[in-house]
Amino acid sequence: MSLPGRHSLLWKLSGALALFCLLLVSLHVDIGRLLLQNTSYLSDSTKAVLGDYAHAAERAWREDGAEGVDGFLRALREREQVWAVVVDAELRSLSSQPLDGEARQRLDFVRALDFSVGRPGGTPAFSIPFSDDQARLIMELPQRLNPRRYNDIWEVLLQRVLPAVLAVLLGLLLYRVLIAPLAILRRQAVALSAGDLEARVGPG
Repeated sequence: MSLPGRHSLLWKLSGALALFCLLLVSLHVDIGRLLLQNTSYLSDSTKAVLGDYAHAAERAWREDGAEGVDGFLRALREREQVWAVVVDAELRSLSSQPLDGEARQRLDFVRALDFSVGRPGGTPAFSIPFSDDQARLIMELPQRLNPRRYNDIWEVLLQRVLPAVLAVLLGLLLYRVLIAPLAILRRQAVALSAGDLEARVGPG
């Protein structure tokens, strides 16, 4: 059995579907990469919030010592529901509670504010120095400040909504370019078979 000619409907449909698949894959990859790049670092407003927390911790330390740091950490944990410590330049706790083994292990993975937030789904901890750089606040990034907090929604849009929208657009395009002319031909054929000799294919 010979293949249809190159101008047949089969090849037009095959070409349209191939272009659709290429467009879908390209959009998913490019938008996904762009999304990851744009959510890999803290915004200036988030850095400012973390900086304000560090200033409050420094003020508590200077005014009330370890007791003040205890109060600050208690309030911070209640407000943001995150792990946090205040340490000196030698990574010794400035609160009344010394660092346990788990806390010391977590200190090996803290980031500066200009660093990437790390892998998707992780809970990074950032180090914010005091004004004299002799102590610092180290805290997990609150979820409300995480630049990737909406990435799950974006993934749904990219993987489900975008393909559905493009499929609808492709269907409309195929109907307009291929199916609609066939429907016109069918109406003209019906009209001619009914004896309407004035029937024409398209304007004329």
